Amino acid sequence: PLTSLLRIEDPEGDDFGPGTYTYPTDGVFKAGDFDLTFFDLSSDGANLYFTFGIKAEIANGWGSPSGFSVQSLDVYIDKDPGSATGARMLLPGRNAALVADNGWDIALWIEGWTPQVVVLDADGLPVNFTEATSAMKVYVDNSQNAIVASVPVEFFGEGEPATWAYAVALLGQEGYPAAGVWRVRDISLKSEAYRFGGAPADNNHTRIIDLLIPEGAETDQQTALGTYPSSASPVDGKGPDDFAIVPVILVEN
Repeated sequence: PLTSLLRIEDPEGDDFGPGTYTYPTDGVFKAGDFDLTFFDLSSDGANLYFTFGIKAEIANGWGSPSGFSVQSLDVYIDKDPGSATGARMLLPGRNAALVADNGWDIALWIEGWTPQVVVLDADGLPVNFTEATSAMKVYVDNSQNAIVASVPVEFFGEGEPATWAYAVALLGQEGYPAAGVWRVRDISLKSEAYRFGGAPADNNHTRIIDLLIPEGAETDQQTALGTYPSSASPVDGKGPDDFAIVPVILVEN
């Protein structure tokens, strides 16, 4: 049987990043495709199940093997919250970082074609944890209108998932990403067929469309994603505090 360790409802209608982002205009993108409704973390003892509710009926317009196409979901797991270990920067191209004193030790990158479990190499850079990736299952649960990823618990190492901290982001999947970006869709000044719109005229705005933040949280999504030192210079060489700062969620809080 599944035991739920964490369930967070996310406000509906906040699929606009920092408050200004608009959907691409091509017909494959439907209203609510990027609106995260809930996140559930459960265990059956052998596996951890990460479940992401989507407002729109989940479609597979581009025919991915996993049953969904336009969404890309990230989960960042900090196994020792508050101890300032791990990586603050989210995966390449997200243009966001975890709040100070938190860093992720293992991440899930969930999309239709190239889902991965990601860990940090000796230099603190993200790399594919190939054994865990091979064991990960990604699929759609139509009964919940949700995307699910399951990973054997052994790949998470020591510790209790109920004591860890989590950050969850929903972005647009992109098969032809900008240089240095791990397969997530760009945000332009105005929406185009395959680009979101509503970005400021800078280089370091986030590509996150919906961030898991419960109602009544200390920091709301618009503030978290819209507060950063706007810069027109290249993102290479920038550090965590040059980007939007994403709060983590603790199971036991």
